[in-house]
Amino acid sequence: MYIPPKNDLEYSLKRLNGIMGIRRLSFNPYTVSDRRLLEIAEATGWG
Repeated sequence: MYIPPKNDLEYSLKRLNGIMGIRRLSFNPYTVSDRRLLEIAEATGWG
């Protein structure tokens, strides 16, 4: 099993980009109306 070293910059950047690319993490609730925010929350699966 391959375990990359802790200081492997290329691997770390790839992993960080993968995490930051998750849509939920980049969503800014201040860019939508309160009504739309509630619609999004109601439609979201929490589990």
